[in-house]
Amino acid sequence: MPIAARVAELVLDHAPVGTATPAGPARLVEDLGFDSLHLMELLVSLQVEFGLEPFDDAELIGLSSVADLTTFVTSRIRPETGPETGIELSDSGALLGWLGSPRTDAGISWLDDNGEWISSSYAELAAAALGTAAWLRDQGVEPGDVVSLTLARVDDFVAAFFGVLAAGGVPSPLAPPLALGSLDNYVDHAAHLLALADPRLVIADAGIAEHLTAAVAKAALTCQVSQPLLKVDPASDATDGAITNPDPAAVALLQFTSGSSGRPRGIRLTVANLGANIGMIRRWLALGRDELTVTWLPLHHDMGLIGCLLTPIVNQSPLRTMRPDQFIRDPLRWLRCLGADGASVAVSPTFGFAYSLSRIKPEALAGLDFSNWRVAIVGAERVDPFVLQRFATLLEPHGFQPGTFRPAYGLAEATLAVTGTHGETPLAVRPDWSTMVPGQPVSVLDQGPLGAVPAGPGWVTCCGQPHPALLLEVLDDEGQPLPPGHFGEVAVSGPSVSTMAHLGGSTSATRLTGTQLRTGDAGFLYAGQLVVVGRTGDSLKVRGRHLFAEELEARLATETGLPAGRIAIALGIAAGRETAVLVCEQTLTDGQRAAAEAVLTRETGGADVRIETGPRGLVLRTSSGKTRRRELWQRYSG
Repeated sequence: MPIAARVAELVLDHAPVGTATPAGPARLVEDLGFDSLHLMELLVSLQVEFGLEPFDDAELIGLSSVADLTTFVTSRIRPETGPETGIELSDSGALLGWLGSPRTDAGISWLDDNGEWISSSYAELAAAALGTAAWLRDQGVEPGDVVSLTLARVDDFVAAFFGVLAAGGVPSPLAPPLALGSLDNYVDHAAHLLALADPRLVIADAGIAEHLTAAVAKAALTCQVSQPLLKVDPASDATDGAITNPDPAAVALLQFTSGSSGRPRGIRLTVANLGANIGMIRRWLALGRDELTVTWLPLHHDMGLIGCLLTPIVNQSPLRTMRPDQFIRDPLRWLRCLGADGASVAVSPTFGFAYSLSRIKPEALAGLDFSNWRVAIVGAERVDPFVLQRFATLLEPHGFQPGTFRPAYGLAEATLAVTGTHGETPLAVRPDWSTMVPGQPVSVLDQGPLGAVPAGPGWVTCCGQPHPALLLEVLDDEGQPLPPGHFGEVAVSGPSVSTMAHLGGSTSATRLTGTQLRTGDAGFLYAGQLVVVGRTGDSLKVRGRHLFAEELEARLATETGLPAGRIAIALGIAAGRETAVLVCEQTLTDGQRAAAEAVLTRETGGADVRIETGPRGLVLRTSSGKTRRRELWQRYSG
């Protein structure tokens, strides 16, 4: 049973004031009637239930809600050990620990182009990684050298990624051409990333080696472009003595930001950063040894790489992978993994659930059973409560539960995960957007659990509590921490936050202040959970308050019927005037254009409105699907 659900049960058992479901926001004293005696009985029960050490009175100060109590209990649970290795997964050594004792009865399956699942055990993948490590040393790769990877097959990618790590190098995944459009654009994009990475070697599939060679030349580099190593026999001598023990402070991964707020930047993560975040994710999900995870997310993206690939591998739990294009062609195949083949953990941005709704009819789900689907992490972009409600409604006749959704917040600069819910039904709030004034309290007009959120604009999904090892604060314009419920910039510090200078420079929005990451995301804390409302760089300040592009897009879709996935808004100052640019991937009727202009004029307080229409592809997106608003502004605001 999830920690949150068990905490809620114990609260219900001890609460003087009866309640059917003591949700996270419920206050222990004001709502549930706890006095000191009842609270002490509850704390003793929690200690016994979860095997916790006795509590210090000072630790209990500020625990006012069920959500606070859940976060506190989660932080006190000792990390579990990885299968067979005895290594705590928050330790730096866990990243490569699985290579020493890999499972033969579990591994990774991937979907080939014929629709068949192909599998490799962890023992086979470990042998390939260690063989690759020996080969890399022969190629002159030394500890600290970057090796760039562009590989489509997951077995090739895993062998290369962990081979680089085992050789002491730094893997750096790059997006494949398919995600970026024209090959000319791809060469330019790859050249920019390679110039930042300065790799000793590039490993790429044969089909794109020519384009990577062109990118290397364009970046004025001299490194070689090689194809992935062939399979290695687990009994081969090539696997002997091939692991370089990692220094926790050594760089273990160079990952790139999506580029939604400018050109992608390189984020250098240490062994300790990566190990800490993987440990957080595993404990957050209570990921079982034999739980099957299924993913279609790209391997070069932080959520696909760390959340969906590295975490199951370090856990040595079974994994199924599809490519993004395979999901787009047939999202039902993804759902079959969860409704027929035993998968219980999945990860997707809101887009994946919305796309599934657009392609899958109720009758196609006949015979599927989603009662085993335990975790559906939702992140990487704004979490739309109405998409999740519609998806839950579609699958509920087949056993799906709304508490399966785990809205989460994270970013590449913090490795990945920062916050997440714990198995309770997600909460949505409707703030008064006119109160989004830096440093001031936000007025929340309404709230409701997923499934009971009334239709209408302005709703935002809460993204859960901060993971216990991280310190999350909301800051005012002077960088001072604000009380819960106040609007400001989200800042994070802790063991998984990269404190190295970003390659390619920091944006004005996302930057380091000492060891604290100022994320450039704006929001507030509500009932112990983080509510993210948008990027400060994608907002316009109108009469002292922030107006966010994402909220304008949601209002346009709700009030005009324009398809949410085919519109984008960029905000800024043009010729001294507040300006809103709407880019729409379809022709607008006179009525639609007038309605869009009316909404934007009303919401922006009379800003200039410019509308650009055209075919699919007009809205510029990153390789992970995020809107490139800065480029849209530069292209269409003049």
